[in-house]
Amino acid sequence: MTSGSESIYGRLFQTIIPILALNTKEQMITWQYILVAYCQLEALALELLRLHQSEDEKTFWGKTRLPSLNSAANTLRKHHIVPEEIIQILEKVAALRNSVAYKQLLYGITTYASYRGRPIFYSDFSNAQNSGVNEETVVQLTEEVHRAVTELNQRREEMASK
Repeated sequence: MTSGSESIYGRLFQTIIPILALNTKEQMITWQYILVAYCQLEALALELLRLHQSEDEKTFWGKTRLPSLNSAANTLRKHHIVPEEIIQILEKVAALRNSVAYKQLLYGITTYASYRGRPIFYSDFSNAQNSGVNEETVVQLTEEVHRAVTELNQRREEMASK
């Protein structure tokens, strides 16, 4: 395997940068965090639904199609399984993930990604740190994701011990 930009990973990286319009390491890490946070919240929300429905683990997780985070959040709300504040975080993270993972990729995710009405990415680099990331918004996002993960894990432990 060759090294540097001639390696397969170097070529992959050079291919995705213009597609995603992620120009800095900070933007790339933030984008990856959004995807991972979504997946973690979705898995925890679905596990709560599984426990609420008293469904067998293999049967539930073996389904061909499971609800999305938005659908799971709606069901959690309907059954009052978690507080509304957590439901809103789930919905906001789902919307953010959708804005960086679907058709908007064609236009560069730096243009459309926002959390609670504030941009995640800057399309220009006029900010002092030139990271291209709205760090204040990212701090809020990470704090809220942490709060939601903590709450969902606590509810999961409570439900599993019953």
